[in-house]
Amino acid sequence: MKQLSLFAAVAVLVAFMSGCTAVSEFKPEAPMIINSQLNRDNIEILDSVKGTSYSKAYCFYAVQSIDGKIVIFGIGLFDDKYAAIPGHINIGPSTLSRAYYDALTKHPEADYVIPKTYSRTGFSSFGFYEHTVVEVNGKAVKIKTDSELKK
Repeated sequence: MKQLSLFAAVAVLVAFMSGCTAVSEFKPEAPMIINSQLNRDNIEILDSVKGTSYSKAYCFYAVQSIDGKIVIFGIGLFDDKYAAIPGHINIGPSTLSRAYYDALTKHPEADYVIPKTYSRTGFSSFGFYEHTVVEVNGKAVKIKTDSELKK
């Protein structure tokens, strides 16, 4: 019995330590609003911005840390701040939507960010522990007001 318990403990330790690491980066296409409805005279391109968000999950997502704030059994006692990403299907908050929100807040006048790249780095050890970092790089864009267009 002792050997079985020792074997089980070693097996769990090996499973925990031999997790998977993944790094991905992709270049998104421009959102539909940019492609069809606006021309260069209607927008002002602002500075480059970068937003980051990270999340950690423990024990099959029973406990999570989202940008340093704790969530237990899906209940977070904090205001979650995220933004819908133009051109994406957005179903609730995600690490990507929080990183996009972070990039959007880097330039207070920005209405949206034209993403240049998204990068995601993650580590998972079969449900015991998961860590994800997402970074959004792009250009902040401001849509000109009617008064600005009349000038």
